[in-house]
Amino acid sequence: MRRKRLTFIAALSLLALAVLHPQAAVAAAVVLVILVLTIHWPARERSKRTDANIRAAEEIWPDRGMKAVLEALQEPALIVDRELLIRYRNPVSAVSFGNMALADPLSLRFRSPELLAAIEAAVRDCVAKSAILDERRPIERHWVVEILPVPAYQGMQPRFFVVLFHDRTAERRVERMRSDFVANASHELRTPLASLFGFIETLQGPARDDPKARDQFLKIMREQATRMSRLIDDLLSLPNRDAPPRRAAVAGRPRSGARPGVHADEAARRRSRPDA
Repeated sequence: MRRKRLTFIAALSLLALAVLHPQAAVAAAVVLVILVLTIHWPARERSKRTDANIRAAEEIWPDRGMKAVLEALQEPALIVDRELLIRYRNPVSAVSFGNMALADPLSLRFRSPELLAAIEAAVRDCVAKSAILDERRPIERHWVVEILPVPAYQGMQPRFFVVLFHDRTAERRVERMRSDFVANASHELRTPLASLFGFIETLQGPARDDPKARDQFLKIMREQATRMSRLIDDLLSLPNRDAPPRRAAVAGRPRSGARPGVHADEAARRRSRPDA
């Protein structure tokens, strides 16, 4: 605004000079052109440099919209560029992975070849990729990592990629416990089953005509079968432990299909029955 005011004042002054002294009109026009160039050319150059700096910053650093989306996530998330440099990290990532300086290479914090190869493939092909990250220190954690390209304007190649970490440590621990339990249960069932097969073969062979040995073996076989039955009952009761408890029946309300007073009469007969 100030430049426009100065240009307007100079133009009026030179116009007045040209009217009062026509022989100086050409010189006044030349002076006006020089003043306009002197006032407006540096500002134009500064504007170009400012626009160039803004575009360069947009190519290097993500905008506020991307940062706001990552800050709203409840899981660790990073933004990296095509050079695999960290351009932004949300607060959750600092809690999970510690402080990571912006503009540092991602490989300074994550040394997993599988993860780095997946990110490089996502950058090269501009498509979403996924990888597995297992960390042993400081604590054992299991991550499923998604690499998502951020769409660019007007069909250009993505400049930024979101690296999203999903914590699957609890699921992995439950899966490992389930595998260990199945292995232990199989071993516990295999032992009495092998004993039963051995006793059956003995009864069909050398102990066929030995009543004393047969009675002894049958007793052991019964104990092993009882052990197997208990193991099977324990296995079948596991799903019921995880199921939600059933709602208790209201006291005094008969079950559907039962006549009122039937259970009361039966209880009275049991109380009046003499003890054996």
